Amino acid sequence: MVILLHASAARISGNEIDRLALLDFKHLGPHLPNLQEFEFYGNQFTGNIPASVSNMSKLWILEVSSNNLQGRVLNGLGNFPDLEVFNIEADSLGSDSPGELNFIESLTNCSDLNELAFGEHNFGGKLPNAIGNLSSQLTEVYMDLNHVSVPIHVGFGKLVYLLVLNLTQNLFTGVILSDLLELRNLQHLSLSQNLLSGEYIVIEYRKKDRFKESSAGMSIESGD
Repeated sequence: MVILLHASAARISGNEIDRLALLDFKHLGPHLPNLQEFEFYGNQFTGNIPASVSNMSKLWILEVSSNNLQGRVLNGLGNFPDLEVFNIEADSLGSDSPGELNFIESLTNCSDLNELAFGEHNFGGKLPNAIGNLSSQLTEVYMDLNHVSVPIHVGFGKLVYLLVLNLTQNLFTGVILSDLLELRNLQHLSLSQNLLSGEYIVIEYRKKDRFKESSAGMSIESGD
């Protein structure tokens, strides 16, 4: 049986939102330990993501995007061993400070994670090396419209089942790493509006999904 708490703006009226807010968002966790889907996107909740959420250890989906949340993200996300979707996009989390992305390290314990979305915030600083140790099931990563300002990360190449990688409008520097060529299943790669430089990577395609790279210009070839 799936236990669901769904309070998206698309599903309930404004008056119901007001009554739901009276339940006190901060104290939902201890009262709902068996919750599996926690969806509160598209409302007007404020403050931090409450630490009490970590008590919902059976969560599959945590989606609190498009609210007015602020502050840092809790580091207790490893308490969700069955978590598949973590979406906190389009709030006001972060303050362009070091260490704000450390919550990614706790997500390495979520072996079923397939979607990670924390775009449209004020996160800054260094992307943790743990990004390469996330679930082998991960297919979508969205971290666009932040202030991440380190060289583009080598660890992405370990996420071999990625279909979508969106890094648009950050402050990533350096060259586009050949590490990204390990992402054989990738269908959408967005690196727009960063500070990347250097030569393009040449990708030559051959049968049996084999890749060959060189370092001048850009070409994609297909043949026998």
